[in-house]
Amino acid sequence: MQLRYTEKGPGRDFWALRRSKLIFDGGHSGVLHYHLQLIYKHNNGSKTDDGLYLEDALIKFPVGSTVWTFGQFKPPFGLERFQPDVWLDFVDRTQATNRLIVNGKLGDSFTRDRGIQVDLGRHGSKLSLGLFQGGGANMDQHGNGPLGVVHYQYGRKGRRSGRGWSWKTGLAGSVRHADDLDLGAALRGTHRGNLHHFAGDDRRLNLFVEGLWGRFRGQAELFRAWLAPDSGASWKAQGAYGQLTFLPAAGLSFAVRNEWMTPDADAPATAVHDWAVAAAYRFSRIPLRLVTDYAWFVGRSSGLDHVWRFQVQYVFARGMPLTH
Repeated sequence: MQLRYTEKGPGRDFWALRRSKLIFDGGHSGVLHYHLQLIYKHNNGSKTDDGLYLEDALIKFPVGSTVWTFGQFKPPFGLERFQPDVWLDFVDRTQATNRLIVNGKLGDSFTRDRGIQVDLGRHGSKLSLGLFQGGGANMDQHGNGPLGVVHYQYGRKGRRSGRGWSWKTGLAGSVRHADDLDLGAALRGTHRGNLHHFAGDDRRLNLFVEGLWGRFRGQAELFRAWLAPDSGASWKAQGAYGQLTFLPAAGLSFAVRNEWMTPDADAPATAVHDWAVAAAYRFSRIPLRLVTDYAWFVGRSSGLDHVWRFQVQYVFARGMPLTH
């Protein structure tokens, strides 16, 4: 469970149940793995508040040198989106990730979709190929899709001069044709056509890099989306972020992040530019984690120039066996 306090200026503060999750996860190693995840939220100003939603429902099993996944899950696109929210260095993910990831800010989908994926890995390389319905999980497909996604990454890790180190880099691409896709929340700020009922080609690209050297960790991503409606002019949305984290002691982290995003690259006035600093501490003897961050903004038409957030995270049960 994550309980969050947000302050956006005088008289604009509130408490929210950001996430409460119930997860069933298990299976036999090397044979079959299952994962089921449910979520409930309250007072976040979101259309998905006060409802119990299915996020993940999948089975995964190896076949020779490949791993196959079937069901409802995240398409293999991006880096930060696959970092569990329970371990984020900041209170929440970047706007670039949330809004430009495949199925980002898409109704009740929680960035998930229904489909099939195959993973192939060898000597630090991993290739993922996915084919999905394309309309977002928990939603009427409206003839959208199919959605095709390809993801490739390469990385290494080891020790040097007494310090642990690792790095990985990769890219992902996606393509689909939309018949009736609601992109209004993801691309708010642009006046291109009817984004709440987008019909046309939707192509996206993601580049990422991540590295660890001793007590320092960093990562960066670039997103681009090319949108070509069936009627009207096409345009490009893009965004990026970079962050650096210092780990002075076990369970403690300090981080700084810079991000920018524009829902319409041909209209610079739609761009937003954010800076944020954060601190997090994970207790060693109890399943409690505290995170706080402060962000200030440039180019926000709403007049919002800063936000401070504090989050308490508690795990009620972990690794509780269902059978003996």
